[in-house]
Amino acid sequence: MTLIIGVNLTDRLYLAADTKVTAKNAEGSFIDAGHTMKLISFLGKNTTELISCACSGNVEFTKFIFGQMSCDFGKILNTD
Repeated sequence: MTLIIGVNLTDRLYLAADTKVTAKNAEGSFIDAGHTMKLISFLGKNTTELISCACSGNVEFTKFIFGQMSCDFGKILNTD
C-alpha cells in the first residue's frame, strides 16, 4: 500500500509519500521488498518552476516515468 498526501495551503503546497516497497511471495503473502522514491521534484524549463510527481504501483514503471521526466525537465531536486 502506498501513502501519498497533498496539503494545499493558501501560499504553498505540501506533498509527502512513503518509500516502502512490497511484493508477493510464492504463497501470495506480501513481503518487504525494499524502498524507493515515490515523490520526485524537478526544475521546469523556466528555473522558477517546480514540478513534483508522486507515483504508486509498479516500481520499474515508476522508475521509467521518473527517468523520462528527468530527460524532459532536467535536474531532479532532493526531496528530503
